[in-house]
Amino acid sequence: MEYDATAIGSGHTGMPLVFKLVEFGEKVAFIERVHLTKSNA
Repeated sequence: MEYDATAIGSGHTGMPLVFKLVEFGEKVAFIERVHLTKSNA
């Protein structure tokens, strides 16, 4: 697949940036790391 932008991690501005890019019609790959523990596995 081809994307216009790639966002790695949400951080302080990651999610708002992704939403704004999508609003402008950009195709965005959003990559977030999740640490698996017993409580969320």
